Amino acid sequence: VTLGQRVLTKPLCIRLHYGHPDVFDKLFFITRGGISKSSKGINLSEDIFAGYNNAIRGGQVAFKEYLQVGKGRDVGMSQIYQFEAKLSQGAGEQSLSRDVYRLCQRLDFSRLLSYYFGGIGHYFSNVLTVITIYVVVYLMAILALYDLEKIGDRLITPMGTIQMLLGGLGLLHTIPLFSTLGVERGWWASLQELIQVFATGGPLHFMFHIQTKANYMTQTILVGGAKYRPTGRGFVTQHTPMDELYRFFASSHLYLGVEMGAGLVIMGFYSEAKQYFGRSWSLWLASLSFIASPFWFNPLTFDWNMVTADYVKWVSWMRGHAGGASRSWSMWWSEETSFYSKMPLTSKGWFIIKAILYL
Repeated sequence: VTLGQRVLTKPLCIRLHYGHPDVFDKLFFITRGGISKSSKGINLSEDIFAGYNNAIRGGQVAFKEYLQVGKGRDVGMSQIYQFEAKLSQGAGEQSLSRDVYRLCQRLDFSRLLSYYFGGIGHYFSNVLTVITIYVVVYLMAILALYDLEKIGDRLITPMGTIQMLLGGLGLLHTIPLFSTLGVERGWWASLQELIQVFATGGPLHFMFHIQTKANYMTQTILVGGAKYRPTGRGFVTQHTPMDELYRFFASSHLYLGVEMGAGLVIMGFYSEAKQYFGRSWSLWLASLSFIASPFWFNPLTFDWNMVTADYVKWVSWMRGHAGGASRSWSMWWSEETSFYSKMPLTSKGWFIIKAILYL
């Protein structure tokens, strides 16, 4: 985080206010639009709007490293999920605000690009990434299903090896982490840390939260409903029951993971082109990430006593008919899909097109 703040400050000159650690010049802000905002919806990420006020009026937000403060962070999967959801919904509301429009009208091109990739553009990129994965899975399945994997009488020659090499370029994202840890702890310790991250399923965790950001960014723009989500600051080491994990992640991750997996299985059955693994390994990794991550990163997932207790709770929840969403699947489903009735027709179009695919 510190490395990113340094770069946003200098040379990009586009750092904004991001939360509690920032110190405000009270006299400066109360004479330039104030700090507080009136709407708890569109101004969900309240701190950054002070940064917008500042940048619109020609100011900059500095980053000083004269003080080090330890702050409790979210360590549980559900806590991190809620935190990312809150930030993503805040970014969705920001993209609809007049503050962002005015800021983008006044920035020069270089700072505009810096703001995009250092701000709401990060969340738009996650949305585009997930949409691309989704479209690629369906296109490959359709080509295989309708025997379109050929040009004339000649089968296409997929470049699976090249795709694997291009996928490996994603490892370049670890270079900043490796460099930072190398300077702070030493290069051998930095390498050990990276190996541990990969061995414990770190890539699945990060891919999972790409979908978290994409889901809530899209939902906020299409439907709205941004709200503050309290995440707490405690150390979460207790086991979360399966029914609770399902309620948390079903609509945002599990359904999409199963849908992608089904598409890849259909493609595997009907495809006549070679190099299936080379063409689909990254897509299978994304599907596995969406389905398995909530359970993989849940403490005591493989403890047999926990497994049997989770199964009993799951069956009870599926059969329940009263007591709220936490005790009944049917009531949870009604609450989960209630936002459809409030959606404008233009937003419903996206969901209608998606639903047609199941026919």
